[in-house]
Amino acid sequence: MSNNILEIKNLRKSFGGLKAVDITSLNFERNKIISLIGPNGAGKTTFFDLITGFTKQDSGTTTFDGKNISNLESFKISRLGMVRTFQLTKVFDRMTVNENILFSASSLKNDRFINSLFKSSIKSKIEQELNERKNEVLNMVNLYHMKDSYARELSGGQKKLLELARVIIQKPKILLLDEPLAGVNPKLSEDILSLINTFVKEGISILMVEHNISAVMKVSDHIVVLAEGSVIAEGSSDEIRANEKVVSAYLGKSNE
Repeated sequence: MSNNILEIKNLRKSFGGLKAVDITSLNFERNKIISLIGPNGAGKTTFFDLITGFTKQDSGTTTFDGKNISNLESFKISRLGMVRTFQLTKVFDRMTVNENILFSASSLKNDRFINSLFKSSIKSKIEQELNERKNEVLNMVNLYHMKDSYARELSGGQKKLLELARVIIQKPKILLLDEPLAGVNPKLSEDILSLINTFVKEGISILMVEHNISAVMKVSDHIVVLAEGSVIAEGSSDEIRANEKVVSAYLGKSNE
């Protein structure tokens, strides 16, 4: 089995005359925290949309855990184990925290048709296991005390934690985080970074888009830099700090 959880080949997407993504080759190793950075408009979120099936690519191949997923629908990609969050937090405000998480787990074995044929004792065991997992996740994100509250009662930061709980209960192989630290206070940022490290220890690979460069440098095993839809650099934190192309992409060239 390849050590790469995700492999990208010749991935391209244009909107009219604007080239949004143009990546020849890019690989992501398993059980790592990999950050995708770049100035505004670099194509980071579009890249996420392409590999998760939310936007159709013009060309290219995305291989996830050895399987070509280039033309799969987003929900099928999710069920294979690639799960994502969004820049704008997406939770169900009129549902409780418990209900939000259980809804997200509806694609697990508990909800499959074949289980409707099982004896009630077996179904009860499955439900018990799911509730135990739910409570474990709630404790992990420090929301257990809010489990019966409606999502609309949560603060913006707590909604970020709820969204993390909703994706983690699905036991993904890789988790794509789109600006997980945006709009949260420094204390919560530290808590989220700690959670991300915990996820990796549980065997989940992390691919993160984030504008908080200091946080990226602190936690990333590998960093990929995009500019105008293409990869201009990749490497360790120290290598990225010293790369003149990266400095130019963020700050402009010296004669500008």
